[in-house]
Amino acid sequence: MAKIASNRPQRGIVTIVQLVTVTFLSLLILLMFNVVSVVKSKIHTQNAADASARAAATMMARGMNALSTTNHLIGEATAMLAVHEAIAGPHPGRTLGDTSGENRRLQRAYVDLWRTIRNPPKDPPGKWKVAAALAVPFAYHKVRRIVLAEATVLDAKKVLKSELAQVYRDKRHALRRLDCPALIRLNKYEAEILAEYNILTGVRERASREPYRANRQIKR
Repeated sequence: MAKIASNRPQRGIVTIVQLVTVTFLSLLILLMFNVVSVVKSKIHTQNAADASARAAATMMARGMNALSTTNHLIGEATAMLAVHEAIAGPHPGRTLGDTSGENRRLQRAYVDLWRTIRNPPKDPPGKWKVAAALAVPFAYHKVRRIVLAEATVLDAKKVLKSELAQVYRDKRHALRRLDCPALIRLNKYEAEILAEYNILTGVRERASREPYRANRQIKR
């Protein structure tokens, strides 16, 4: 069978197909670049938002830490103020404590002891001078002073005044018996009373130098 010859041109069909294909691929590439650009923009925006949120959270955490530290300092200052008032009262160094009763008993015991020392018996035994020297009081003039404190310091000093008065009464009885060992023990006890009294005086003085330090910290 013989082939029928066609005189129509066939050369432009491939060019049209290539043009359509290139156009489609170009649009696809442009769409891909657009999508990539949008994704990158979203990523940058999200990173910026995350960084802002992290910075805000950090500042908030620092603020909470500062608040916690401030509360801790307020608690310590309040505890210092409470201990301060419990030890020496709210106004140490300016409030006169009432120790009139203890001072009267102490002065009476002191005067009676000195009368016994200065009035020896008519025929004093050989131990009298030794016992009289041991019986001499040495803590009276410091312990008899007024007390510028309240609360625990005042109560402690009242006890020490009463104890010293009892020591002087015991010294008087021991001197009459010429009991030198007892006088030596009483002298040691009197020295301990004087040392404790001086310690309490030092506590009161330190408290009176800065009476409202803790209160000022609370106000700040």
